[in-house]
Amino acid sequence: MLEIKYYLIWIAISFAVFGFLETAVDPDLAIIHIILLAMLGFGWCKEDVRARQIVEPTGSALLVAAIAVLGVPLYLFRSRPAKEAWVGLLKCVGFLLLCTAAYVAASFIAESMLY
Repeated sequence: MLEIKYYLIWIAISFAVFGFLETAVDPDLAIIHIILLAMLGFGWCKEDVRARQIVEPTGSALLVAAIAVLGVPLYLFRSRPAKEAWVGLLKCVGFLLLCTAAYVAASFIAESMLY
């Protein structure tokens, strides 16, 4: 499996790539992006469990893959002490903002190339 950082890098790259493709090619490509994000989220959760050498909280990887907005915070709070979970959650929010910025920037680039 990939290291945790590589899952995060691929997630960030996917937002930039699909921000461009969904604007320039076809908005329906969002479905492929959602499936890719689910697979990467699942892998990230499994790799985090392996790296921390903990017992996976029941259903965490599946919940991260299915509903990341709910699954990631639940996983963080079920797998870490409270203070560490809050720090992790703040990092996740920052990462989500970074991914959103990459998506919007790529979308603007695609739109400027089209018109």
